Amino acid sequence: MAYAAVRGARSRPAAPARRDDGVDVASRDRVLAVAVAAGLRAVGRCGARTVPEDALRPGSGGRRGLVLVADDAGSLPGPPLLAVLRRPGPVVVVGGAVAADRLLLAARAGALVVAAERPFGDQVRTVARMLAGDVRAGDALLVDQLVGVVRDRRAVASLTGRETEVLEHLAGGRSVAEIAAALVLSVATVRAHVRSILGKLGVSSQLAASAALARARGGRPVRR
Repeated sequence: MAYAAVRGARSRPAAPARRDDGVDVASRDRVLAVAVAAGLRAVGRCGARTVPEDALRPGSGGRRGLVLVADDAGSLPGPPLLAVLRRPGPVVVVGGAVAADRLLLAARAGALVVAAERPFGDQVRTVARMLAGDVRAGDALLVDQLVGVVRDRRAVASLTGRETEVLEHLAGGRSVAEIAAALVLSVATVRAHVRSILGKLGVSSQLAASAALARARGGRPVRR
């Protein structure tokens, strides 16, 4: 997913931060938080600093901007996300497809959202522009993309264990006959599993099913 930013359809208006306003940066991965804060200072947000999770409670931070950075597992720091988003200052949430559920929740609650796929320099410049009130800094289709990822994730979760195995083999490029041999099943049984998989995922081809699995897993390649 390309870097993008969007305000949710039912968003609350956020007061733009002045250029000299401070910015709190938090992540469960301290290395990420330190890097983003340093990057923001390098592009003019001199008051950017990292803060611990317990500093994110509602009512803290005043009108300072807030940047929440998802870790590699898609987790966000602090208390429940909706409570954090009640802070009066602008809030930007940064994360990849693995954090799609949380990014979508944040966007719908009024946060500005950045999908973390661009080079790091582009990332911090985009975040800085959004903190300054530029809600046009990214792709307005991001919420639709997040909805698609969440839908794929839920559909894949509805598969049985055996169907998941078959889909992983399909995504790895194996034919029905090869899957049957690998799983010690008949070709007819594997074909029945494939029909069930396509129905549950709402797609019409094995290629589309493989793509849905990749999206559900954050775009990571499937290896078997």
